[in-house]
Amino acid sequence: MAITRALTGNQAAAHAARLCKVQMVGFFPIGPSDEVAEEIARFIQKGQMKATIMDLQNERSVMNAMVMGSESGVRTMFATNSEGLYFAAEPIKAAAVHRVPVIVPVANRALEPPLIVTPDYQDTVGLRDSFWLQVYCENPQDVLDTTIQIFRIAEDPTIRLPAFVCFDGWEVSHSSFTVSLPDQADVDAFVPPYEREPEDDILRLDYREMYHGQRTLAELGTDDYMEQRHHLLSAHARALDAIEAVNREYAALTGRNWGGVIDTEGIDDADVVIVTMGAMTSTARLAVAALRRAGRRVGLVKMRAFRPFPADRLRELLARVPVVVVIERDISGAIYQELRSALYGSIPCPRVLGRVAGIGGRDVTPEDIIHLAEEGFTAAAGGAAEEHRWHFGLRGARVVRGGR
Repeated sequence: MAITRALTGNQAAAHAARLCKVQMVGFFPIGPSDEVAEEIARFIQKGQMKATIMDLQNERSVMNAMVMGSESGVRTMFATNSEGLYFAAEPIKAAAVHRVPVIVPVANRALEPPLIVTPDYQDTVGLRDSFWLQVYCENPQDVLDTTIQIFRIAEDPTIRLPAFVCFDGWEVSHSSFTVSLPDQADVDAFVPPYEREPEDDILRLDYREMYHGQRTLAELGTDDYMEQRHHLLSAHARALDAIEAVNREYAALTGRNWGGVIDTEGIDDADVVIVTMGAMTSTARLAVAALRRAGRRVGLVKMRAFRPFPADRLRELLARVPVVVVIERDISGAIYQELRSALYGSIPCPRVLGRVAGIGGRDVTPEDIIHLAEEGFTAAAGGAAEEHRWHFGLRGARVVRGGR
């Protein structure tokens, strides 16, 4: 029987690990992610979870341990963020190549310098070409449900990819939310035990053959390097369908539907559609509701999956919309650039405006989003609007020492 509790995003990720019976948990402290492993340690002490915590000297060592654990058929999780991710960049790349479904909850945090603990998505978006799945969550309930689903998706033998489950540091990681926890028996049936195929399980390999050059774990060389990367992208394409299918099955089980690769609201008759990702989506929902009450036809698209990027789905939904306004918490304008590429050649083709906002945890209020939506309405009416710019907030940009 499902129970309801007040949980932070980090606690929700830890409960998902407990429900999915994670066997190996990586730990190296970095805020705001470290509470995930701390909560899991409490489960272990209380006898509520059987798992080993790998507390090693740095994030690189922990990620290497997670890769080896997963290669031997152990379900693994490691929560980190920002500089912690980048310290582990080499084994992060290796994890995808070795096709190990390591799950990493990331409480997104801006990158230093200067010292900063508030969120944006530079850490995970900066690893967008690492071949990891990347899904972004709106609140702690989303974190719990998405983490449970991503274990099922990542461990699918036709996919077998590691995944980042991303949520805004502090704003989601440390904010309490009413969360419904599914029944353990339901999760057991939904997420079957993780097993490696005999030919890929490092505990079953015949190392005598490997040493004689008959086979290696990755079988990589200059002749097949390009094909191997193509296989990774093909697995991403299969993951698109799996994310949709697993979400539908989970919705039937729990009554909670997160939309699959994207979630939409009010786009059927919209003149302007706002595109957001992560916790900013909740703020955008308030702005969209206010604009609708004022008679403004505006819709919302929540990007749940950033990797794989749902280009075909976005093209299908947005091709007839006059103007799309992308509001994103990463400095590169990654969604804006990829959405424009996806829509290129559509007839008619929407005009896409990109707005970088909320960097380093800068507040993005409903009023900010209403303001940016109105820029979209101006563009839809034929008026002038910048294609891409930074939005510093309605109070304007601050004067920064050493800046202009």
